[in-house]
Amino acid sequence: RTDSAFQYNRLAGLEYNLASASNVWTGKAYYHYSIDPNNPDSTFSYGSRLQYNVYNYTISVDHQLIGNNFNAEVGFVPRTGFQRLNPRVAVNFYPSSRILNRHGPNLDSEFLWDSEGKQTDYKHELGYELSFMDQSNINASVNQRFVFLKDDFDPTRSDEGTPLPAGSSYTYNFFDIRFRSDQRKRVTVSANGTAGQFFNGSRLGLGGNVNYRFQPFGNIGIDVQYNSVKLPEPYSSADLVLIGPRVDVTFTKKIYLTGLFQYNNQVDNFSTNIRFQWRYKPVSDLYIVYTDNYYASNFNAKNRSLVFKLTYWLNM
Repeated sequence: RTDSAFQYNRLAGLEYNLASASNVWTGKAYYHYSIDPNNPDSTFSYGSRLQYNVYNYTISVDHQLIGNNFNAEVGFVPRTGFQRLNPRVAVNFYPSSRILNRHGPNLDSEFLWDSEGKQTDYKHELGYELSFMDQSNINASVNQRFVFLKDDFDPTRSDEGTPLPAGSSYTYNFFDIRFRSDQRKRVTVSANGTAGQFFNGSRLGLGGNVNYRFQPFGNIGIDVQYNSVKLPEPYSSADLVLIGPRVDVTFTKKIYLTGLFQYNNQVDNFSTNIRFQWRYKPVSDLYIVYTDNYYASNFNAKNRSLVFKLTYWLNM
């Protein structure tokens, strides 16, 4: 920071966890307050979650409120100045079957407002889940989303087309289906597909993940996503591809290494993220993280960083 000779950022907070004796009621709440040299207002972050869970159904609600100037420099806050409400309900049926463990509908909604109380987003997702005896599952859903653009925005993030204008709003509907195989197996697979409206156009999305667990040393996997976005003229259309191999290695019970590599044609980027972790005490870790980004077209470097982070659990 350059606005004060005393450069610092401090964060204070309280957290509360709830669990009833029967675990029917569970939840948590937190309040964080950031302190900076210039002492701005609205430097708080609040969030809570409450869940009611019984045999046939689950009801939960999340609430979050983050001030315009909340600043947690030791963490990661992708967005400030908003309020979020997320109610969910799921109903479960347990048939007498050797194949199907449970099934039932679920409804997930989310509402977002800016700091002035104007609604900027909402979503409604009505789905049906099938959970099988081998721990695999399928979830199919119909979705509706609303987005209000406070700034010009190009959904394809290209440099050639005309962005959707600030102040415009879009309500669109689409269908989504997801499959996940038995996560206990050495080889696991997941797949997803999306089709329907997208802003003022359409989108077809396909993706999947394959992971192999070589016990007791770690995992290796790859994630692939493809999206075909079609918008009317003069707006951009694009075919977007993301490929992300990942390697997790466990050297000992205390030393780990994770490598994440990603190719993204949307922003012409190839990135590397390598994280070393040493758990020298319970809940106390040393992290060393190396990150770099290259232009995928010519492999010229965009940026590089090396970060050290030390955490220590103080049990009082």
